[in-house]
Amino acid sequence: MFRACQDADIQYFTQVPAPYLREHAEQFVAQSRDHWFTGHSANFAVTDHSTDTVLGSCSLLNVDPLLREAEAGYWVAPWARSRGIARHALLLITEWALGDGGLDRVFLKVEDANYASTIVALNSGFNKVDGPWEVVEIEGRTRHFSKYERLRSKGS
Repeated sequence: MFRACQDADIQYFTQVPAPYLREHAEQFVAQSRDHWFTGHSANFAVTDHSTDTVLGSCSLLNVDPLLREAEAGYWVAPWARSRGIARHALLLITEWALGDGGLDRVFLKVEDANYASTIVALNSGFNKVDGPWEVVEIEGRTRHFSKYERLRSKGS
């Protein structure tokens, strides 16, 4: 995880600290267990089943049990990109969340400049939400985000 998060794109397009230190990885792993038990988030490592090499991460963040929704987030290590890993992981976590996870809505906030992530969202069954962009000032740069969502199917 530490090695993957040295990637400039992961640091730019996600909320991982930059620079990303080994202690950040250790803290994330330690907090993930607590967040799972409190229901705050569900963080999953995406690994190669034959080598246990970390290929990415996929999470449900800011789980809101009253609204029955959560934000999803994901990244893929540079050595594992262009293999459908983000799409597969996002499909798995979303289908679980909208099924046994008991949520009615999973949403994504994708920076408009992150074309790869936009494609992953659309290819994972997420629909772009109508409405204004979310405009955020990050490190002196204005960045534009669109929201995407998947809803629990009726009858589920």
